[in-house]
Amino acid sequence: METIPESRLDLFEKPAIATFASSLPDGRPHVAPVWVDYDGAHLLVVTLEGSRKHKNVQHDPRVTVTVIDPDDMYRYVEVRGHVETVSEDDALEFSDEQAKRYWGVEQYPYSREKPRVLFHIQPERVVAPTMETPTE
Repeated sequence: METIPESRLDLFEKPAIATFASSLPDGRPHVAPVWVDYDGAHLLVVTLEGSRKHKNVQHDPRVTVTVIDPDDMYRYVEVRGHVETVSEDDALEFSDEQAKRYWGVEQYPYSREKPRVLFHIQPERVVAPTMETPTE
């Protein structure tokens, strides 16, 4: 198991959009923007139950999540791993927490009746390259 380097932990405090890459049943990649958090051991991503992301991890739990710094697109962390658990517990609460971080609202405002699932992603490989932003 790998962990997120301290130099990238701030990305999980900012409203940084991540990409969530999983495999379609035919093996082609599927990439979607997601909200993401890190609990010190797992990346956390929520989605609707039965969504394409949810279906993909049911047949292949291997995923890649890339979090890009909204203030410097050359600063990012890429996490390759697998969805260790999928649960409904705390999924809506997680959506509320993320809505506060990303949108500044107290409660996730959309489709609260639709069941959500929370992915706990076990990092297996973490890549956090250091790149200089080009200047003139």
